[in-house]
Amino acid sequence: MELSEVRVSQDAGTTVVGLYGPAAAAFEDFRQEQPARIVVDLEGVAPGAVAATTAVYDGTVEEISVAAVEAGE
Repeated sequence: MELSEVRVSQDAGTTVVGLYGPAAAAFEDFRQEQPARIVVDLEGVAPGAVAATTAVYDGTVEEISVAAVEAGE
């Protein structure tokens, strides 16, 4: 399964990031530091044709990065 689109929008002053593909995927989310970030691990989903980096810079979110990570990394 591949990620097909990343959408960023605002809703009542909140940044909303949508990750879209052909079906719902199991995921795990967690925070990491250095640099501070939120990671969303989509199980069994490849990056597809989406941009590797999407600039947002809205005061809350700077960038959205999409990358494949091998198990154990």
